[in-house]
Amino acid sequence: MPTSARMGMSSMSGSNVLSQVQLRSIFSSAVVVARFEPDTSHDLYQRVVSGDLDAAVVARPPFNLPKSCDWHTFREEPLVLLSLPR
Repeated sequence: MPTSARMGMSSMSGSNVLSQVQLRSIFSSAVVVARFEPDTSHDLYQRVVSGDLDAAVVARPPFNLPKSCDWHTFREEPLVLLSLPR
């Protein structure tokens, strides 16, 4: 039977960043069925901590996570500043 996961994803993290292989490694299951819900990183963090979501794809917060949570880095991307010349 597949493992079902309630997942959140911030708009900053993109829509196709998690593969089935990555989901399996995170949830230790051969089959994972994930339903993604869009929201802000802040709200997704709150929803994971409260138990409304099983996991969320967000930018790493600038503070330590509670002991009830775990962080899995699966992708790192450089940030760039795009602006008009002055």
